[in-house]
Amino acid sequence: MGKTIAKVELYSPGIVIFDPAVFYEFLRYNNVLDSNIFRLFLNDKVLGRSAIEQGVLLPMYPIPEDEYSVFMENSSAGSERSPAIFDYNSFPLRIVSGPTVISDLSALCDWDPGFFLNYKSTYATRVASNDYLDVTCGLFDVTVRGYTGLEAPFNPLGYGLEFKPTDNLPGVDDKIAVDDRNFTLQS
Repeated sequence: MGKTIAKVELYSPGIVIFDPAVFYEFLRYNNVLDSNIFRLFLNDKVLGRSAIEQGVLLPMYPIPEDEYSVFMENSSAGSERSPAIFDYNSFPLRIVSGPTVISDLSALCDWDPGFFLNYKSTYATRVASNDYLDVTCGLFDVTVRGYTGLEAPFNPLGYGLEFKPTDNLPGVDDKIAVDDRNFTLQS
């Protein structure tokens, strides 16, 4: 099955999940040359919303700076856990290249396509603020669950991702902003 647990230490207060190839193509198609994609999305909310709706990235913020595990719910690793603190569903995500990056917001604040497009080969030079999961290619309806009190092999705080394959990406409720959901976990 590949890598099903990612561990990240947040230096920026949030997590983004994305396939680097999908993200790169979205930026190229929209003629984005700026490396501070986060600022661009804040200033151009239509473009930022479009990235979410098209399954280009799954943003989770604000999240306090700490160490977190992000793992695939449908894997068998650490299947014994406490009930989820929250359960948010219907996040669209498109995967075309396999390695799905889990990073703090610095990936969007200082986008480095050379690093992320070759993520597995540059993995040894990464910093603790990013990691990856091996996700099969396809369109997904992703559910995010928050957990506390996790035991090894996880960090105590973590997010479980359930990737449900779908023929069409789920719609995004236009009444909900990214930061309307509370992803904060307390130890």
